[in-house]
Amino acid sequence: MKRMILCIFMLMIFVPIAENGDSEYKEMDNAVFFTYDEALELTLELLPAIKDFENLIEELEEQLDDISDFRREMGEWLSYTTLTMLRRVETEIERQIEIFYLEINMIELRAELTIRNAISDIAIAEIDIEIMEAAIILAYQNLQRLTILHQHGRVSANELRQAENLLNQKQMSLENLQLIMTIELEGLNHILGQPPYQLTVVEFERTQPELPEDLTHHISQTVRQAPSIRQMQINTDRYDDEVTIHMDRCNYAPRRDCEAYIVLREAYERVALDQRLAERAMEAALRTAYNELLQLQIQEEAARLALTHAIEDYEIARINHNFGRVTRFDIEIALNAVFIEAQAIERILYRQWLLEFILTNPVLL
Repeated sequence: MKRMILCIFMLMIFVPIAENGDSEYKEMDNAVFFTYDEALELTLELLPAIKDFENLIEELEEQLDDISDFRREMGEWLSYTTLTMLRRVETEIERQIEIFYLEINMIELRAELTIRNAISDIAIAEIDIEIMEAAIILAYQNLQRLTILHQHGRVSANELRQAENLLNQKQMSLENLQLIMTIELEGLNHILGQPPYQLTVVEFERTQPELPEDLTHHISQTVRQAPSIRQMQINTDRYDDEVTIHMDRCNYAPRRDCEAYIVLREAYERVALDQRLAERAMEAALRTAYNELLQLQIQEEAARLALTHAIEDYEIARINHNFGRVTRFDIEIALNAVFIEAQAIERILYRQWLLEFILTNPVLL
């Protein structure tokens, strides 16, 4: 029944504007469709930083192969000290390669969030336009109703002018919303490298986030896997290795090596502290984001309850209309309320969809 009512209302909205609707359907025929993965691939292709990092990785991998080949081929002729030095160089190159891969990962995540924001902004703009179109239809019908009543002396000329002004205001608001929609579409086309005025549609599956059973453990695990934290861990490991090497030397080497050990140990403590602080900051931001999710879920429940009540009010209005207690216009007002509540749920679901991606990738917080 709920779905049927919503479908009826959508028909009520679009049938009276069929003159413009024909052009809208023609525009959809000319639309260019992309899957979500295709849109993401197009976006990443336009980011030169990814290619730059890939080139650096390729160079480092070649160096790593050369050193590894040399160590294997000449291993029996090399001293223990030289072999140890070569292994340290290999380890450092491997760490640098991992850092560059993590940089690419963060670039890709930011790019994907940009796409999601663009899709969500367009969807919200569509919702705003549909709501305003419905409001214009009601305002126009109300003006027609008041015009007839005015002709029979039942409403004043001032009330009629107010209805005319209201209709004009809503029409201007619709024009502004359509301009916003045009800007949002141009933004999406820019992200995807498409012609600015192309009607682009990205098809996607909207998933919703859920609260984990053990939130504290989940946050801790998610933060540790964040690319920025993993980069800091690599840097911490570097200093830890240097501290270990110089600590061993300090037991038998000259005083200057002990001084180097002290300097490195202090540096290690600083980077380790920076990492702990970064983890705590990200954990706090992630916890705040989960609180936002909880609030959105509460809002969704309230919105669904409001939709149920709006549907019930519509049913009551329809029954009362059958008994002549209310006008057809009252039914349309009630049906408009159903549509508005349904669109309120859509807004919340899009906000949750955006938040779901951020919760999975807290480096975006």
